[in-house]
Amino acid sequence: MSESLAIQANTVLTLLRRLPPRERLRVIAQALPETEREMNSATSREVYDNAQSAAETQFKQTLLEMGLLTEIKDPTLYPMSTERIAPVTVEGTPLSEMIVAERR
Repeated sequence: MSESLAIQANTVLTLLRRLPPRERLRVIAQALPETEREMNSATSREVYDNAQSAAETQFKQTLLEMGLLTEIKDPTLYPMSTERIAPVTVEGTPLSEMIVAERR
């Protein structure tokens, strides 16, 4: 690859990385007509999910390097619960009434 072509490719990649994953895929699909057909197939969701997962992993890694995270936990170890938690019943004046009274 020639030096000017490498610079152009690097510029394009830099601009693409600034886009959200879905928009990034749309731009690539427009640039490559054969890819657009594939994007419209059943595997397009898989491609998007993989890109989303890669972007999220990169984001978490960046936060870890910046010191904003101490570790990256495996989300499969902590499945999200689908059951609703019942509200706790507390006796006494409702909190909203206490706040209103305090502001007067």
